[in-house]
Amino acid sequence: MNHPASSRSVTSGHPPAEQAAEVLPNQRGEDPRVGRTRVTALETVRAILVEEGWEAVTHLRVAERAGLGRATIYRHWPTRLDLLVDALSQEALTIHTLPVGDLRRDLIAELEAFRRELVQRRLGRVLTAMLDRAEWEPEVHRIKAALVDEGMSVLRQVLHAAQSRGELAEDLDIELSIAELVGPLLYQYMFSDDRVTSDPVPAVVDTFLAVNQRSAPRPAPRHRGLN
Repeated sequence: MNHPASSRSVTSGHPPAEQAAEVLPNQRGEDPRVGRTRVTALETVRAILVEEGWEAVTHLRVAERAGLGRATIYRHWPTRLDLLVDALSQEALTIHTLPVGDLRRDLIAELEAFRRELVQRRLGRVLTAMLDRAEWEPEVHRIKAALVDEGMSVLRQVLHAAQSRGELAEDLDIELSIAELVGPLLYQYMFSDDRVTSDPVPAVVDTFLAVNQRSAPRPAPRHRGLN
């Protein structure tokens, strides 16, 4: 779920070269050119963040790489933090799976989707940047927390559904279980130079199920009046 970026107020005192070219977008609608400018700039911020690091994201660097005027970037995002916060707010785990009610299959599918996000979309590098700055920037901390909550939503759903079917204990700690499932992938990412393969995913799930899965699901409750 992508969170719409909040509008920023216009400030004066920045280079006026392109001052009349665009207007700031707002909740009532915007010139399509403004929307395209915002998308281009925020995609560029993400690319710079992933490829060059947090400190490389500046108004000048974004303008140069995106082919936009520096005054345009300043007008939309008066400060560097505004620019980064808006870009990070667009981040989301874009590929979720649809659970089918098979606990092992659902866990493997969702963990594999998470692994692809880490590597193919380089979500891991964005998360690393967020973790570093969230300690000092409350707004970045808020965005990180929202991203993690949304990113783990399907795993949470799968585990709760398994509890309701009797496959997992009702008192199982769901958040600790998510850490047990996701943790090995993050460890491999952090200490294996981004080489996170799909090989360990079934083993991680099978280890978790060996400890936590009950031998037989609890029968579904029968409705009164039905045979």
